[in-house]
Amino acid sequence: MDSQSLLDAQQSLNNAFNAVSQLEGTPNAKQVMNSARNAMEHAHRAIEQVHDNADQKAVSDMEQQMEQLQARFELAQDSSSKHVN
Repeated sequence: MDSQSLLDAQQSLNNAFNAVSQLEGTPNAKQVMNSARNAMEHAHRAIEQVHDNADQKAVSDMEQQMEQLQARFELAQDSSSKHVN
């Protein structure tokens, strides 16, 4: 697998981080939550695609970042649901 796939996975992860950050700053925004969820799913799939065929340290780092992002997303999701009437 080429380094481009690894770069694409990292970019997908960066996009997911940005989407979750936006969600954290925008409670009660269903569209933002859906966007963050979709970005995270895309990043997860991209990381899975490079899992066995790329630099394992880089993949491990991305997986760790994904776990942290998942926790942030869940907190933002919980916070957002508290704002829903």
